[in-house]
Amino acid sequence: MKKNWLAILLVVVLLTVNLPNNVMAAQPMTVIHNDEQLQLDVPPVLEKGRVLVPLRAIFEALGAVVDYDATTETIIATKGKNRIRLQTFSTHVFLNEEAIPLDVPAKVIQGRTMVPLRFVSEALGAGVKWDAGSRTAIISQKGGPEFDTEAPGGVNTSIYYLREYNPQKEINENQITWQNDDIMFVAHKSKSEEMHTSDTIISSMTIEKGNTKHDIKLAEKPVSISSLSLSASDEYLAVNAFFHYGFKVIIVNLNSGEYIILNDYLESKGQGFVETIHSYNWSPDGSKLAFSFGDTSQSKLAIYNLNNKALSLIPAEGVYITTSYILWHKDGQCLDFISEYPSEHYKLYRYNIDQEHVENIMNLERDDLLKMREFNPQEF
Repeated sequence: MKKNWLAILLVVVLLTVNLPNNVMAAQPMTVIHNDEQLQLDVPPVLEKGRVLVPLRAIFEALGAVVDYDATTETIIATKGKNRIRLQTFSTHVFLNEEAIPLDVPAKVIQGRTMVPLRFVSEALGAGVKWDAGSRTAIISQKGGPEFDTEAPGGVNTSIYYLREYNPQKEINENQITWQNDDIMFVAHKSKSEEMHTSDTIISSMTIEKGNTKHDIKLAEKPVSISSLSLSASDEYLAVNAFFHYGFKVIIVNLNSGEYIILNDYLESKGQGFVETIHSYNWSPDGSKLAFSFGDTSQSKLAIYNLNNKALSLIPAEGVYITTSYILWHKDGQCLDFISEYPSEHYKLYRYNIDQEHVENIMNLERDDLLKMREFNPQEF
């Protein structure tokens, strides 16, 4: 009998040693806040790709005041001007009385209300990173190494690429002129036969570089020119033109005179009718243009590579109503963008090009956007 038990024990040991990693007990998840591990009485759980954590512990770690109404099973957290209201098992949370859907509803585990860590942290002005290798969620707040409390909104703007040049601009009743060194853009105006938003239209556009002159011929005439942006290599010029329904961006090769209309190009790539280009910006090497596109209710992001004429869509962290700014890092490996969702709520996101990964960095106020204008293409 003793030999039988020893044999059974040996089999169990061998099976355990040879079990694949995913069958063994998963490494516990941890939450780091300001470089310190939070001690949670109920450990985090992973559900549908979201890390659920004890609500009260996270709220209090982020400096919020937490109240609980046992009658309605409602949790209310307040920090500064932000107020979050959540009911157990609800699929929605109220941020300042605006309902926001949760892809994973709140639930109760061992007497603790568990909520998605990312939403709760970001709603209180913190950023969240997930390290899949160590199964660690890292919460960063303003004042940490990623933030500069003296910069707009606490953003460290020194990491962003900014081409500093000072083109000459002139606008009169007949034409718009823009010139930088030996590159000159001229848009000629004429009276509009159809009254939309202006009594004039841009009837023709020409670009000169040195002794070479190119004509930009559009079947549909724009109402005005909103902005121009020259690539770092001086090889391409992006023209942002306003039509009666939205903005179009035209990319012109200053050497060959060839050009594409981004809106039409996107439609040819299966993106449907593109009503407007919300924002755009050149990469530091001048070979790629990052931009946002869509309509007045939704914004998507993409990068167009002029070297290989390839389009790369940027994955969405969520739903964006509009995207106001696109900010390339100086090394060209990442870009940040500022998008709105829900209405009047702005967030700074970061896209790592090699990893094809988007993360939410921080919340911003509307006033912070105005302070970032220097990074956008120069407007007329």
